[in-house]
Amino acid sequence: MTWRYDTLKKSDIFSHLTSLKYISRWIVLLIDLLLCTTAFLLTVLFLSQFEIDIALVEHFSLGHRLTAILCIQFLSFWLFHTYSGVLRYSGFVDVMKVFLAIGLNVLFLAIANGAYYCMHNIYVFNPLEILLYSLIAFLLLFGLRFSVKTIWNYLNLYSGNMTRVMIYGTRSSGIAIAKMLRSLEDVRYKIEGFIDDKDLITNRFILGMKVYPKDE
Repeated sequence: MTWRYDTLKKSDIFSHLTSLKYISRWIVLLIDLLLCTTAFLLTVLFLSQFEIDIALVEHFSLGHRLTAILCIQFLSFWLFHTYSGVLRYSGFVDVMKVFLAIGLNVLFLAIANGAYYCMHNIYVFNPLEILLYSLIAFLLLFGLRFSVKTIWNYLNLYSGNMTRVMIYGTRSSGIAIAKMLRSLEDVRYKIEGFIDDKDLITNRFILGMKVYPKDE
């Protein structure tokens, strides 16, 4: 089994995968909406399994409630442009956009739900339904971006396109270079470690990477 895995790593399959072009932003938006649909269906299934219900809820059909959530979610995604980023290069800003888009949706639904209650003395959505949907939707959207980025970095690691580098020096400038290389969206460099001529520093770890002596 091990030799098969090593053979796979040495093949050019990874370089072919990493050479794929970016997918359309509209496809990303469609995938996000599909994940939101999944989140709402999981929410309904969870609440029905545990028979969590509130008496003061007007039972609109599942299709009507799902349509309302997806329409508002689509507007939130459009407002924050969550689909404009490249999934493989997702970072903190992209996650914050997703968080804000989900939060805006929940806020609007909560206000509309409260307004309907004030007028008719009954809710449209179970409040737990809104909260649970927001949690599951965020986890799915975050998981998509994290998974794609992790898989892409792994494929890029064995594609032969990465340059292995050693950072000379362990002072602030060397550490700053290492952090800068790590923060690059387009992963092109793999830092193997640091090099230093100080005996007190060598064979220790900085940023999780070993410090090697200069003459090694």
